[in-house]
Amino acid sequence: MKITSSIRDTEMQVTAYEKSWMDGVVYKYDDKCYTPIEHVAAIINMCRKVNGNILEIGSNTGVTARNLAMNFRDRIVYAVDYIGRNRTMCPDQSDENPELEVFKDCEDEPNVVCLHAKGESIRYDALVEVGAIFIDGGHTFEEVKADTMNALRFFRTKGGLILWHDCHQDETWSGVHRYVSKTHPEAKLIEETSVAYLFIQGSWLDSKHPQ
Repeated sequence: MKITSSIRDTEMQVTAYEKSWMDGVVYKYDDKCYTPIEHVAAIINMCRKVNGNILEIGSNTGVTARNLAMNFRDRIVYAVDYIGRNRTMCPDQSDENPELEVFKDCEDEPNVVCLHAKGESIRYDALVEVGAIFIDGGHTFEEVKADTMNALRFFRTKGGLILWHDCHQDETWSGVHRYVSKTHPEAKLIEETSVAYLFIQGSWLDSKHPQ
Protein backbone atom coordinates (compact mmCIF):
# COMPACT_ATOMS: atom_id res chain seq x y z
CA MET A 1 0.00 0.00 0.00
CA LYS A 2 1.28 3.42 -0.88
CA ILE A 3 0.80 6.35 1.46
CA THR A 4 1.55 10.05 1.30
CA SER A 5 4.23 11.46 3.53
CA SER A 6 3.24 14.44 5.67
CA ILE A 7 6.75 15.81 5.09
CA ARG A 8 6.95 15.64 1.31
CA ASP A 9 4.42 15.26 -1.46
CA THR A 10 5.32 11.79 -2.61
CA GLU A 11 3.63 8.61 -3.74
CA MET A 12 6.38 6.39 -2.37
CA GLN A 13 5.83 4.11 0.59
CA VAL A 14 7.17 5.73 3.75
CA THR A 15 9.13 4.16 6.61
CA ALA A 16 9.04 6.02 9.92
CA TYR A 17 12.19 7.85 10.92
CA GLU A 18 13.14 6.71 14.40
CA LYS A 19 14.40 9.52 16.62
CA SER A 20 16.44 6.93 18.51
CA TRP A 21 18.57 6.53 15.39
CA MET A 22 20.66 9.46 16.58
CA ASP A 23 21.47 7.55 19.77
CA GLY A 24 24.77 5.75 19.60
CA VAL A 25 25.73 7.38 16.30
CA VAL A 26 29.27 8.75 16.37
CA TYR A 27 29.63 11.75 14.13
CA LYS A 28 31.75 14.74 13.29
CA TYR A 29 29.52 17.02 11.31
CA ASP A 30 30.17 20.03 9.09
CA ASP A 31 27.29 22.48 8.75
CA LYS A 32 28.30 23.02 5.12
CA CYS A 33 27.63 19.35 4.33
CA TYR A 34 25.09 18.81 1.55
CA THR A 35 23.54 15.89 3.50
CA PRO A 36 21.75 16.85 6.77
CA ILE A 37 22.90 15.00 9.88
CA GLU A 38 19.47 13.37 10.29
CA HIS A 39 19.85 11.88 6.83
CA VAL A 40 23.36 10.67 7.67
CA ALA A 41 22.02 8.99 10.82
CA ALA A 42 19.32 7.26 8.77
CA ILE A 43 21.94 6.03 6.27
CA ILE A 44 24.15 4.73 9.08
CA ASN A 45 21.28 2.84 10.67
CA MET A 46 20.22 1.31 7.36
CA CYS A 47 23.79 0.12 6.77
CA ARG A 48 23.65 -1.63 10.14
CA LYS A 49 21.03 -3.95 8.66
CA VAL A 50 23.44 -5.52 6.17
CA ASN A 51 26.90 -7.01 6.26
CA GLY A 52 29.86 -5.87 4.21
CA ASN A 53 31.66 -2.73 3.12
CA ILE A 54 30.02 0.48 1.92
CA LEU A 55 30.28 2.35 -1.37
CA GLU A 56 29.29 6.03 -1.56
CA ILE A 57 28.90 7.51 -5.04
CA GLY A 58 29.18 11.30 -4.94
CA SER A 59 31.23 11.95 -1.81
CA ASN A 60 32.29 15.54 -2.51
CA THR A 61 34.35 16.63 0.53
CA GLY A 62 33.61 13.36 2.30
CA VAL A 63 31.57 14.35 5.36
CA THR A 64 29.13 11.45 4.94
CA ALA A 65 31.96 9.03 4.15
CA ARG A 66 33.79 10.18 7.28
CA ASN A 67 30.75 9.57 9.46
CA LEU A 68 30.17 6.16 7.92
CA ALA A 69 33.81 5.30 8.56
CA MET A 70 33.62 6.45 12.19
CA ASN A 71 30.58 4.24 12.82
CA PHE A 72 31.89 1.18 10.99
CA ARG A 73 35.57 0.86 11.88
CA ASP A 74 35.51 -2.79 10.89
CA ARG A 75 34.35 -1.98 7.35
CA ILE A 76 35.87 -0.27 4.33
CA VAL A 77 34.07 2.83 3.07
CA TYR A 78 34.72 3.49 -0.61
CA ALA A 79 34.30 7.21 -1.31
CA VAL A 80 33.83 8.07 -4.99
CA ASP A 81 33.97 11.46 -6.70
CA TYR A 82 35.91 13.09 -9.50
CA ILE A 83 37.79 16.29 -10.21
CA GLY A 84 36.10 18.58 -12.69
CA ARG A 85 32.68 19.86 -13.54
CA ASN A 86 29.89 17.83 -15.10
CA ARG A 87 27.82 19.93 -17.48
CA THR A 88 24.98 17.40 -17.42
CA MET A 89 24.27 17.99 -13.73
CA CYS A 90 20.88 19.32 -12.70
CA PRO A 91 20.74 23.08 -11.87
CA ASP A 92 20.99 22.72 -8.08
CA GLN A 93 24.29 20.89 -8.44
CA SER A 94 25.88 23.56 -10.60
CA ASP A 95 27.75 25.09 -7.65
CA GLU A 96 29.20 21.77 -6.52
CA ASN A 97 32.83 21.69 -7.51
CA PRO A 98 34.73 18.97 -5.69
CA GLU A 99 37.95 19.88 -7.49
CA LEU A 100 39.16 22.15 -4.70
CA GLU A 101 38.12 20.10 -1.67
CA VAL A 102 37.40 16.57 -2.85
CA PHE A 103 37.73 14.03 -0.01
CA LYS A 104 39.27 16.61 2.38
CA ASP A 105 36.98 15.51 5.24
CA CYS A 106 37.47 11.76 4.87
CA GLU A 107 40.90 11.11 3.37
CA ASP A 108 42.56 10.78 6.79
CA GLU A 109 40.14 8.12 8.03
CA PRO A 110 42.02 4.80 8.18
CA ASN A 111 39.16 2.74 6.72
CA VAL A 112 38.23 5.07 3.83
CA VAL A 113 39.40 4.33 0.30
CA CYS A 114 39.10 7.40 -1.96
CA LEU A 115 38.42 6.71 -5.63
CA HIS A 116 38.70 9.50 -8.19
CA ALA A 117 36.08 8.41 -10.71
CA LYS A 118 32.65 9.13 -12.12
CA GLY A 119 29.93 6.67 -11.24
CA GLU A 120 29.96 5.00 -14.63
CA SER A 121 33.70 4.33 -14.48
CA ILE A 122 33.82 2.62 -11.08
CA ARG A 123 35.62 -0.72 -11.27
CA TYR A 124 33.15 -2.81 -9.32
CA ASP A 125 35.29 -5.90 -9.82
CA ALA A 126 37.96 -4.29 -7.64
CA LEU A 127 35.63 -3.62 -4.70
CA VAL A 128 35.79 -6.00 -1.74
CA GLU A 129 32.62 -7.42 -0.19
CA VAL A 130 30.39 -4.37 -0.59
CA GLY A 131 26.98 -4.83 1.01
CA ALA A 132 25.57 -1.30 0.72
CA ILE A 133 25.72 1.30 -2.05
CA PHE A 134 24.71 4.91 -1.34
CA ILE A 135 23.91 6.79 -4.55
CA ASP A 136 24.35 10.56 -4.28
CA GLY A 137 26.15 11.48 -7.50
CA GLY A 138 24.56 13.10 -10.52
CA HIS A 139 20.85 13.75 -9.90
CA THR A 140 19.45 13.69 -13.42
CA PHE A 141 17.18 10.78 -14.36
CA GLU A 142 19.81 9.26 -16.65
CA GLU A 143 22.67 9.62 -14.13
CA VAL A 144 20.65 8.04 -11.33
CA LYS A 145 19.59 5.27 -13.70
CA ALA A 146 23.19 4.55 -14.72
CA ASP A 147 24.47 4.39 -11.12
CA THR A 148 21.52 2.23 -10.05
CA MET A 149 21.86 -0.20 -12.95
CA ASN A 150 25.52 -0.71 -12.05
CA ALA A 151 24.55 -1.34 -8.42
CA LEU A 152 21.85 -3.81 -9.44
CA ARG A 153 24.28 -5.72 -11.63
CA PHE A 154 26.77 -5.81 -8.77
CA PHE A 155 24.14 -7.17 -6.35
CA ARG A 156 22.56 -9.51 -8.92
CA THR A 157 23.55 -12.76 -7.19
CA LYS A 158 24.62 -11.92 -3.64
CA GLY A 159 22.12 -9.16 -2.87
CA GLY A 160 22.64 -5.96 -0.91
CA LEU A 161 21.23 -2.56 0.04
CA ILE A 162 20.82 0.41 -2.31
CA LEU A 163 20.24 3.89 -0.85
CA TRP A 164 19.42 7.06 -2.78
CA HIS A 165 19.70 10.63 -1.49
CA ASP A 166 17.54 13.63 -2.54
CA CYS A 167 14.62 11.39 -3.46
CA HIS A 168 11.89 14.02 -3.42
CA GLN A 169 9.79 15.96 -5.89
CA ASP A 170 11.48 19.34 -5.78
CA GLU A 171 11.51 20.43 -9.42
CA THR A 172 15.27 20.79 -9.77
CA TRP A 173 16.04 17.57 -7.92
CA SER A 174 13.21 15.48 -9.33
CA GLY A 175 15.42 13.16 -11.40
CA VAL A 176 16.10 10.92 -8.42
CA HIS A 177 12.46 10.61 -7.39
CA ARG A 178 11.25 10.17 -10.97
CA TYR A 179 13.67 7.32 -11.58
CA VAL A 180 13.17 5.52 -8.27
CA SER A 181 9.37 5.81 -8.14
CA LYS A 182 8.97 4.82 -11.79
CA THR A 183 11.48 1.97 -11.93
CA HIS A 184 11.52 0.70 -8.35
CA PRO A 185 8.06 1.33 -6.85
CA GLU A 186 8.89 -1.16 -4.10
CA ALA A 187 11.57 1.19 -2.74
CA LYS A 188 10.72 3.00 0.49
CA LEU A 189 11.30 6.59 1.61
CA ILE A 190 12.46 7.24 5.17
CA GLU A 191 10.12 9.76 6.76
CA GLU A 192 11.46 13.27 7.42
CA THR A 193 14.39 12.62 5.08
CA SER A 194 14.96 12.38 1.35
CA VAL A 195 16.66 8.99 1.73
CA ALA A 196 15.09 6.07 -0.14
CA TYR A 197 16.22 2.47 0.09
CA LEU A 198 15.76 -0.94 -1.47
CA PHE A 199 16.96 -4.35 -0.34
CA ILE A 200 18.06 -6.59 -3.19
CA GLN A 201 17.55 -10.25 -2.37
CA GLY A 202 20.51 -12.56 -2.83
CA SER A 203 22.59 -15.27 -1.28
CA TRP A 204 24.91 -12.95 0.65
CA LEU A 205 22.34 -10.46 2.01
CA ASP A 206 21.88 -10.52 5.77
CA SER A 207 18.67 -12.53 6.27
CA LYS A 208 17.80 -10.48 9.36
CA HIS A 209 16.90 -7.30 7.49
CA PRO A 210 13.21 -6.20 7.62
CA GLN A 211 11.00 -7.13 4.69
